[in-house]
Parts: sequence; C-alpha cells; structure tokens
Amino acid sequence: MKYSVFRPQYHSYNPKRRFQESKLPETNITFREFSHTINLCSLIMRPYRGKIQRYELAGYAAIVFGLLLIIILGIATSGSESGNWGSMVLYILLYFIFVPIVHKVSKCFQCKYLRQAHFVLAVVCRSENNRYYLSRGVEVRPGYLGRWLEFSVLDPEIRKGGPAGIVRALRARHAAHTLEVQRNVEADHQRYMEGVNRNLEAKAIEIKLEMAKINNGGKELTPEEKEKII
Repeated sequence: MKYSVFRPQYHSYNPKRRFQESKLPETNITFREFSHTINLCSLIMRPYRGKIQRYELAGYAAIVFGLLLIIILGIATSGSESGNWGSMVLYILLYFIFVPIVHKVSKCFQCKYLRQAHFVLAVVCRSENNRYYLSRGVEVRPGYLGRWLEFSVLDPEIRKGGPAGIVRALRARHAAHTLEVQRNVEADHQRYMEGVNRNLEAKAIEIKLEMAKINNGGKELTPEEKEKII
C-alpha cells in the first residue's frame, strides 16, 4: 500500500479486491480492520509525508512555471522585429541553473520529515500489531521512509505457536538481524583500520627515505639502498 503522489494518504487501486486476493482473509483479518489501519496511518502521517508531498509538488510547480516562462519568452523573442536571441540563450541558462537549486532546496526541506515519517509509522505499526494483527499471525511493517505500508502474513509454522510463539519468532529474528548488523559494523571498522595502518606505514617509509636522502648529502638513493631501508 503506497503513499499517494497527489493525495495525503496511503492509496491502492481497488483495495477491497487486493484484500480479498491476498492471504489476509485466511487469518481472520476483516476488511474493516484493514481499512481502519490504512486510514489511521494516513491520518497520522499527514503532518510528515503530507508536508513532503507539498514540498515536492511546490518544487515541480516552480520547475513547470519556469519552463512555461521560457516558452513564452521564446515565442515573444521569435516574433519580435529585432530577434534578440542572445537574451533567449541567457533565459535558458538561467532556467538550467534555477532547476537544480529548486530541487536541492526542496530535498533539504524534506530531509527532516523523511526521518520523522519513518519513525512515526514504525510506532503506529507496532501499536497496530500489538492491538490486533500479531495475535492473528500478521505483521504490519513500515516501508522505507514511510513510503509504503506492508501487511505480511507470517509462516504457518510460526502461527501454530500462537501469540507466544509469534513473539518468540519475532524476537529471534530481531536478535539475528542485530547480530548481523554488529558483525557488518565490526568488519567495516576493521577494513577502515587496515587502510589507516597501510597509510601510516607508507608515510613512515617515505619519512625514512627522506631522512636517508638527507644523510646522503641530498643525493638520490639507489634502488638497492631503498630496498634496505624498506
């Protein structure tokens, strides 16, 4: 269920049909509860994803307005007696400078709300899972930066364990994910330190070579002498 581009809500074409064709009815989830969750998330996300949407539309509107202005100026220039095409080229250059600036400013305003949107949607999904969905073997997940809403039906083996078994499976999955992230962070740190050590060793060798060159009266060292120092 993706967040709409033009309307401040999570929207899907023919949601009732998509609900009936999914596995949600097999878990005793009703369409009423499904719609309630979507409407609740849309309402709570309006101050976040809704503002992001307004910034995006304002940026696109400014770009389209600039393009229309360039077209109007081009028509006016071509119809004039003097035909000053130098001004038209200047307008086009200003437009191509104006577009990246507008895009960048729009993204800067969105940045703060993107992180907040993801966090708030995660909290709402957690609340809905505890209230209704997990006990029926369904997990509501937030999409990246709140861009979509996902209803995931858990494996039948996990659902057989009941609410307690579902909670244990989710905790085990979270623990495994945390361990994997920790291992990746440690591996990245180790690679970074290896690179730092290599740089320090290279600098130390350069300093030794410079000192040997100075002791040699400023003369270049022979390859044999450099190998001895290294």
